[in-house]
Parts: sequence; C-alpha cells; structure tokens
Amino acid sequence: MAVFYSENSPTGPKATRNSGIDKLIPGMMIDSFQWDPCGYSANGIMDGGYYWNIHVTPESAFSYASFETNYPQGTLGAFSEHSHAFN
Repeated sequence: MAVFYSENSPTGPKATRNSGIDKLIPGMMIDSFQWDPCGYSANGIMDGGYYWNIHVTPESAFSYASFETNYPQGTLGAFSEHSHAFN
C-alpha cells in the first residue's frame, strides 16, 4: 500500500502508473487524485458508457479499498490477468 502515500506517489497520475491501475481495463480514460499524506481516488470511463471507481485509504489503523465497475462481467478475463497489480 506504500504506493498510495504521497511521499512515494506525489500525484494521482503517478500513483495510477506506480500501482498498475492504468493497466486494469485498457482503454479507460482515468482521472485520479493522490491525498496527502495518503489515500487515492480514481474514476475511469470509456466508450460504451463503461466506468470504474477506485478508492484506497492505506491507514495503519484502518485500511480500506473499494472497486466498482459496470464493465461487462463476461469480458473481465483481461482484468483478471492484470489484477496482480495489487498483490
């Protein structure tokens, strides 16, 4: 979760690249924000009206991560191949 601390990724786009989120669903246009000292929020959209939202709060006392999408379930094979970005 260190990638979601501003000392390691000072901007949202940097955290998006450092974490591999930019590779989860290819073709998404991503708007992201890195909080100081830690935390991350991003929204992705693409043609067809598909979207995803990611929120990460990497606090030692209470960590939280969420992911929501309307991307078609049957096409998530490519997504699964890139999910290692969070391991």
